[in-house]
Amino acid sequence: MIGVLGGLGSAATVDFLANVVECTPATCDQDHLPMTVLFVPQTPDRSAHVMHAGQDPWPMLRWGIQSLLAQHVGVIAVACNNAHHWHAAMSQLSPVPILHIAQACVKRIVAEPGARVALFGTRGTLQSGFYQAHLTQAHWRIALPTPSMQTDIDACITQVKAGQIEHARQTMQGLLDRVPALGANVVILGCTELPIAARGCHAPGLTWVDSNRCLAQEVVSHALAHGWSRRPGPLRP
Repeated sequence: MIGVLGGLGSAATVDFLANVVECTPATCDQDHLPMTVLFVPQTPDRSAHVMHAGQDPWPMLRWGIQSLLAQHVGVIAVACNNAHHWHAAMSQLSPVPILHIAQACVKRIVAEPGARVALFGTRGTLQSGFYQAHLTQAHWRIALPTPSMQTDIDACITQVKAGQIEHARQTMQGLLDRVPALGANVVILGCTELPIAARGCHAPGLTWVDSNRCLAQEVVSHALAHGWSRRPGPLRP
């Protein structure tokens, strides 16, 4: 059974779950994959803490992982990019795999070898550096947002969290229009709110990598490889 640590934020978790359903090759209810979802929106802000402000989210993240393990899950997906700052610590708690969202995104980049990839995310995600590490290991060049672009990325994330989707889409369109100036034709939407904002945007010649979609594809592949579709009886790893 798949375990999902969610609520970080709320709309992003719903979007991740929709992606899991869409990525599953199912023709009826019974073809879909068993999941248990722990929805904990009260977890303190991950980005703020990485940037040395705000309450530490680690106790809630630790509790979330332990709670999912108590449900006998066989793999865990954390539907929040910035929470992967604690991926190593979470993995130390878990006898089952905790999939890494950056690894899932980087392995699905389609571009010319050595291309420059723009990275959008919270300030905490960029400060943490785990995307940069995975991109460098895969031999991609990295383009980070300008200060003014980062301000707009922050606003876009806030707008999605506040349910202001049309405003977020307009903000995202402006951001996507500015990516070519960074010398990139690929952009990773490395915050789970950003793919929601990008829907309906138009950016000819630009490919964006949806972190919700990539993590969903990774968890579906893992679950199908372990035969968790149409399995009768107790759902144990």
